[in-house]
Amino acid sequence: MELLNWPPYVTIPCSVLAIMLGMLHVMPKQKKYVNESIKPLGFKKFQKQYVIVFWLVMFADWLQGPNMYTLYKSYGMDVGKLFMIGFLSSALSSCFVGQLVEKWGPKQACLIYCLLEVMINSMEHFPNFKLLVLSRILGGISTALLSLSFESWMINEHRRRQFPEELLGSTFALASEGSGIAAIIAGIVAQIGADKYGDIAPFQLAIIVTVLAAFFIAQWPNNYEKSLDNKTKSLSTSCDSGSLSHAMKIGFAYSIFEGAMYNFVFMWVPLLQQAASGPVPTGLIFSCFMLCIAIGGKLFGALCFIPTVTVAMIIAAISSITLAIPAWCPSLLSTFMTFLAYEMCIGVFIPCSAVLRATYFSPLHFNTLVAMFRLPTNLLVLGGMLLVDSIDMTRLLGACAVLLCVSALFLSQVKSKLNLN
Repeated sequence: MELLNWPPYVTIPCSVLAIMLGMLHVMPKQKKYVNESIKPLGFKKFQKQYVIVFWLVMFADWLQGPNMYTLYKSYGMDVGKLFMIGFLSSALSSCFVGQLVEKWGPKQACLIYCLLEVMINSMEHFPNFKLLVLSRILGGISTALLSLSFESWMINEHRRRQFPEELLGSTFALASEGSGIAAIIAGIVAQIGADKYGDIAPFQLAIIVTVLAAFFIAQWPNNYEKSLDNKTKSLSTSCDSGSLSHAMKIGFAYSIFEGAMYNFVFMWVPLLQQAASGPVPTGLIFSCFMLCIAIGGKLFGALCFIPTVTVAMIIAAISSITLAIPAWCPSLLSTFMTFLAYEMCIGVFIPCSAVLRATYFSPLHFNTLVAMFRLPTNLLVLGGMLLVDSIDMTRLLGACAVLLCVSALFLSQVKSKLNLN
């Protein structure tokens, strides 16, 4: 699709979203979690130390996504089977990865993640089905590591340095916003690389970026043993004795939310093509989605005056509505606009769920709990992939809307009990 033929229903929102994100950056900063003047010395340096690495690994991860399908197709492989193996591996690895991270410590787990990613991207060079199956199995394990090891290190280090708990949210918001921007840049870089050097080029660049990230991770302190100080043990005791029910409900809430989110990844292109009765500029639309996620991360920082569980509940409920509308009224404009609203909700919900995990999951078993709740997410994704060819896509979207409603109900129960207390 040529640049001059890009439809205005995409170009106009894309421009507006870019302006919105820019305005959010130049607007005067409001008071956040604690007053800027009393932020602990070294906190910004700590944030920088973490988010640079997180953005690098997310950039490398996003580089692979746009061209994986076309690379496997060019090899003549069964793409659906390879993707299914990857999600199945991620589901199964959820049963043991958390315990391994508890044993290794987050820093070592992050380095192992980088090693696996280098191995995986190296395997992608060879059109051998068995080797690609192995890469997808390792990819499932690395995905599970990505979802918990970096977050775990940051929380441990935050508490080891005795920064206020209220400041955790600002780091998660910054990480979420940067991840959206990294995705936009990665999409552009991957497209340029693939056009000039072939579909394997983004994977080659991902190796370089991952090695760079590993270099920075090697400079991190090994904070796992140090994190189990009196403050952390006190937090753990509090969580174990008074918040187990909250932790379980929050775990199921974000797990279900992410299950709907990953199913949406497989549905948005065919749904928009169906509504448009023809091809759509998927690259530009993807950029719009990532701008929305970046805006959502920025908005989360502005919502600090509202309890996090309340924000998460409201966002889950709004997300349910945004997917229900195109399921019942699948016109092109309403579908695209509600998809943009949904992506913005994702940008808010991701740091929300991270703060809730840090607050209610026992620090002594954090990695095991996070990995455990990856299992329902992956089972929902596998179920969606099995159903995608047998039922109408709008019905599957409606099912995702119901899942998001269930997520909101779990969070509303936590909110109600907290209000009673």
